Amino acid sequence: MNVRELYAFVARTDESSTKPRSQRERIATLGLVGEIGSVLAALKKDMLASPERNVAERVLVRGELREQIGDAIWYAIMLAQCLEDPRAQDIFGADIDTLHKQLTGSRRDDRRVQEELGKRKCKKFLKVAGPYRGLSDPPVDHYQEIAFITRRTEGHELRNVCAAVLQQLAAQLSRDFLPNIEMGLNHEVRPKDPVDALGAIVWHLSALASIYSLTLADILRLTQEKASFRNPSNTRCPRHDSENPNANEKFPDYFEVHFVDWGDQRSNMFWVNAEGIVKQLGDPLTDNDHEGDGYRFHDVIHVAFAVHLGWSPNLRAFMGRKRRSLPEIDRVEDGGRAKILEEAVILEIHQRAEEFEDYFHKANEKTQGSPYNLQGALNFEFLRRLHELCIGHEVYKNPKQDWENAIRDGYDFYHRLRDENGGIVAVDMVNRALTFRSLGGDNQLDYRAWLASSVPVTARTS
Repeated sequence: MNVRELYAFVARTDESSTKPRSQRERIATLGLVGEIGSVLAALKKDMLASPERNVAERVLVRGELREQIGDAIWYAIMLAQCLEDPRAQDIFGADIDTLHKQLTGSRRDDRRVQEELGKRKCKKFLKVAGPYRGLSDPPVDHYQEIAFITRRTEGHELRNVCAAVLQQLAAQLSRDFLPNIEMGLNHEVRPKDPVDALGAIVWHLSALASIYSLTLADILRLTQEKASFRNPSNTRCPRHDSENPNANEKFPDYFEVHFVDWGDQRSNMFWVNAEGIVKQLGDPLTDNDHEGDGYRFHDVIHVAFAVHLGWSPNLRAFMGRKRRSLPEIDRVEDGGRAKILEEAVILEIHQRAEEFEDYFHKANEKTQGSPYNLQGALNFEFLRRLHELCIGHEVYKNPKQDWENAIRDGYDFYHRLRDENGGIVAVDMVNRALTFRSLGGDNQLDYRAWLASSVPVTARTS
């Protein structure tokens, strides 16, 4: 990624762009300070790691830092775009200019830095910094390589220096929030030119990236993926089988799924197609739970996934709609591993819902329906965790809003089925919608007769 591309990406994904500049500047500052705090929290885990756990902790910390450094750089660029200083249009180049002046200057502080760095490193930096300063749109990795030459410590000591300086720089940026009376009383934090502060921040963030063998390009690639998942344009992901010419390997445009409860925590699921043909979907299910929590109806979440995500390897298998004409798709997207992945995602959703319900139970508060209908229940971090479980599969292309719709509808219908001991879910894949109606009356089929015959039968029509 080049500097211009990074600036354009931040501008494109900045949801505060319509707010007044002063308000955006405060938002960016708070966001940057918060993300620096997240970087420091990750470093703390590395510092606390015991020798026997060091390798495992380092891997986990590296993963956290890849995310948090990217978020911090995003806010640093957002803040830069709020500043009127021309140097803020490239804080990476501005930092290289600052380092160049420092290593060629004659002030006492400059000479001290030059002595600490040593003639060899000074010469090496100046040799590569000159051509860099002549580039109009350098790659961010190029900045990282050149800036890292000017480090004065190594390893854990450099990590600790980065942590301390980032904390200090965060405090200096936050100083502008203080009113004049507080400025006079809280003078321990010295003012610092904001562009110089941002340059120092990206230096120390990129130094941490280098310590943990990360490149800024790789870090920012993850930041781009997160921004794409947020999907500010609120566009739906196309159905993943939309390009398949074989109609028998697609989810039907319209169908019904009947969930029939037999009592004793047992149920069956039946597919009724547009022609009224009934077919059993999967094996009979039980709760497999000591107390009976209705989990036998969780297959409705597979149906909601199919509608809103265009993805459900389990429902494809139940319906005989695996994409066998596309061997690699059949093996990877519709195979056993994908089915296990989907079940794991649904179990995670179910367990989180139980945490909400347990909280309300202990607080003696009554709730109606799915806890995912509560404001904020589907926060971004939870959705992104589910999303990241699906890396390498087609559903990873689906944005946040698709996941929200799938989970809300799926768990809401799960609650309805549990409360009514079954029901009928009508599926509209064209308009990506689900509707619910109760079993009984004209809606009731002779399911036991069908099970006895073990062949598809035609449902009677009213």
